[in-house]
Amino acid sequence: MFIQAAELSAVISRHTQKAVIGMQTLEELAGLFISDIFKDNPAVASMLAGFLKEKYMLILIDGLDEAADNRGFIEECIDRTTVINPISD
Repeated sequence: MFIQAAELSAVISRHTQKAVIGMQTLEELAGLFISDIFKDNPAVASMLAGFLKEKYMLILIDGLDEAADNRGFIEECIDRTTVINPISD
């Protein structure tokens, strides 16, 4: 899934602090993004959420420098994800 950081930042900003504060990983952010962007198309949202859950999804985020106030939070989630799921040789 290709996600523009500015759009992800906008999704984060639309949700309450309480909904976002507990998020730790890129997968959780991608889940929020999917549910927000595809809220009018539940079949697509469900399919993508299933791919994400089963780890059948490659997540690409472009333009972190354009994520405004949420840049640090997005970067922290990416960092935590790489620690939790390191690439093995």
